[in-house]
Amino acid sequence: MKINRGTIDRIIRVTLAVVVGILYVSGKISGIAAVILGLFAVAFLLTSAFGFCPLYVPLGISTLGKNELCFGTSSGSIFFTNQTNTSDILIFFSSSLQA
Repeated sequence: MKINRGTIDRIIRVTLAVVVGILYVSGKISGIAAVILGLFAVAFLLTSAFGFCPLYVPLGISTLGKNELCFGTSSGSIFFTNQTNTSDILIFFSSSLQA
């Protein structure tokens, strides 16, 4: 599973999932709309956690930036931005919750 999602893509998807969650909890969406949007929100959260979108593969899409180096790990993803200043390095670890 090759990582094909960049940081900005992940942030947008997590933000959309949170908005759907807020709309559901506040009662703004219900019924079939809530179910469909809830499924999309779960998919957005999962693909953001793993950095991989299966729909991007057949389309040949990757949202990793040119300055974004990505290394996959067994527990998730580590992202580094290719900057000269070490304080600009962004590291994102995504791992599954263990009981």
